[in-house]
Amino acid sequence: MSPPVRTDPPYVPIRHTRWATRRTPRWVLLAVAVVLAGSVLVALVHKPSPSQRAADLRGFLGDMQYDIQSCAGGARDTLTALRQIESGASHDVGTAVYIASA
Repeated sequence: MSPPVRTDPPYVPIRHTRWATRRTPRWVLLAVAVVLAGSVLVALVHKPSPSQRAADLRGFLGDMQYDIQSCAGGARDTLTALRQIESGASHDVGTAVYIASA
């Protein structure tokens, strides 16, 4: 006697994504939260000294001066060309338009 033929489909696990993903353990999330809370508490307690504040301000002013000068260079050239045309020292309007549009 032979065994009966099976007609049920093979078992296939149902997943939402194509690849299986591993969940992050809860202790890792807890450790990250503790480190984050500790760093916030340390940042709240730390008071910078006057020399640290002055150094930060000097660095900020240096950065701002560099940024503004890089943007103001084109405006300075445009204003110089405009003043020369308005004063009559130059009649080269084409060059002035080119400087202003660049």
